[in-house]
Order: sequence, then C-alpha cells, then structure tokens
Amino acid sequence: MKNITRFGVALLAFSASAAMAVDYDYVELGYHNVFTNTKFDPTGTNLVVSTGIGENGYFFVDYKDLDDEIGGITTDIARAEVGLGYRTSVTEATDFNFAVIYVREKTDVMGVSNLGEGYAWRAGYRIDADEYWEFEPFLGYERTEEADG
Repeated sequence: MKNITRFGVALLAFSASAAMAVDYDYVELGYHNVFTNTKFDPTGTNLVVSTGIGENGYFFVDYKDLDDEIGGITTDIARAEVGLGYRTSVTEATDFNFAVIYVREKTDVMGVSNLGEGYAWRAGYRIDADEYWEFEPFLGYERTEEADG
C-alpha cells in the first residue's frame, strides 16, 4: 500500500447565493481546474449537493470528473466525497463550520486504473458578502491510501 497525504488551504472560494443568510441547502454545478507547479493541470466538471440537517448540521456529496493530456498520455480522475458537517453562526452572514469527509478517487492513466480511499477534514468560514457572492476560506487535511499498481 502507498499512502498519500495532502494538506490544502483554500484562500477564497466563490459561489452564487440567492439570500443573505448562510444556506446549506443547495445544488452547485461548476467547472473545476486544478493548478499545479507542473504541466499537469486537470480540468472538468464538478457537482455538489448539500442539505442542512437540523439547526447546526449538514450533509453533502461532491463529485468531480477531471482529465488532462500531456505528451499523448491521457489521465482521467473521478473523485467523490461524502461529508457530514457541523456549523455555528458567528454573525447573521457568517458561519464557522467543520466537516469530516469520506474520499474515494479513481485515477486512470492510459487504461491503467488505481483506486484510492481515505478521509479528510476541513474547517473554515462561509461568509455571505452580498446576495450574489459568498466567500469560503478554509483549512483542510486529506489522507488517502492507494493500492500499488
């Protein structure tokens, strides 16, 4: 087994919001681009479905389908996250939240597949700036294990 540990910091994330109060019931469809310090920068689609649970909980599913080609070598990545979170209001337009996440990722490079599973956590703030923009600075950690190929 090979261990992969990732640590990430998102400085700023944007999403459209229809109301000023922070809402955890939403569906989000978007374009995802992973920027690296190499020529490998996969892009693709992203679908997120989230729902609030009670006053302080939320549940979400996040699916990404990404690909890139470098020198004739095609890489496909399908990634699914299922998470459960807790949130608490800091102000009317700001929440602090924490989530634990199950991660499953399938990578296919020239027909050779590798499956990784693991967990992640993230903690941060969701801030409604106005009726159309939301900011989400957070810290996160991820650990996945992949079978040697």
